[in-house]
Amino acid sequence: ALSMLLGALCTARVTGTALPAVGLLTTAARGPISKQHVATIINRHPGGCKTSSESMAESAGKKESVSKNDPIMPLMGDDFENVYEPSEDTYLFMDALEKEMPDLKATRPAVIMEIGCGSGMISAYLAKNLHGPAYIATDINPHAIAAARRTFEANQLPIDLVQGNLCAPFRLNKRVDVMLFNPPYVPTPTEEITSSWIARSWAGGEKGREVTDILLDKLENYLSPTGRMYLVALDSNDPQEIALWMNSKGFKCKVVLKRTAGIERLMILKIWPGDTTSGSST
Repeated sequence: ALSMLLGALCTARVTGTALPAVGLLTTAARGPISKQHVATIINRHPGGCKTSSESMAESAGKKESVSKNDPIMPLMGDDFENVYEPSEDTYLFMDALEKEMPDLKATRPAVIMEIGCGSGMISAYLAKNLHGPAYIATDINPHAIAAARRTFEANQLPIDLVQGNLCAPFRLNKRVDVMLFNPPYVPTPTEEITSSWIARSWAGGEKGREVTDILLDKLENYLSPTGRMYLVALDSNDPQEIALWMNSKGFKCKVVLKRTAGIERLMILKIWPGDTTSGSST
């Protein structure tokens, strides 16, 4: 049944399951980044990039509770040269999903999709705590697809991976019940967005919104009538403007959780069709 569902949704390369493949929607790899560029990323990204041990230690300190249902992180060191390492935003996202769990369970979602899954930690967390739905994780970055596969295998999770750009590989037709997106949200010059594989994970262009806005512009084509999207944002992304834009498209928007990271404030936004009853508008 899962293969039939994904076959109906997907038009691109699927890894980890035998499904129809009709083209691969990715850009060409741009080669390894320099140490100087890594230093630039660490300095620019709120809170910087951490080692796996630092991230997991911080997770234990920041999450309200650390349980056996938190996912195993099998990646370390060189794995994060081309893949975003779990950091403050990852653990804030996990905390927000924990807070939203009663609502998520009540809606009984059938399809959960993460856009830009990176290491796979967010999808792995939700899949370990919310059983039943079909899980799909996507990323344009082939290194992220390989990393997420290792995370899902380490946690014994049947999450299907699709390599492609945002929702381009799919014919979604309002069938996604939960969409997860930790986008590249750091404000940068537009040209930095495609400067390297790792830059694609954090460089957001003007206002840090260039990639996010592409997805939000067609969100009504993706979410089911009872669907919801969870999105990471910064104050500098102008979340109030996002909320007003979504309101004009018939969606409600609220802040689920927020946390200070360095000089910025991270938050998880929840966006859902205006005729649903959960939550309240921003």
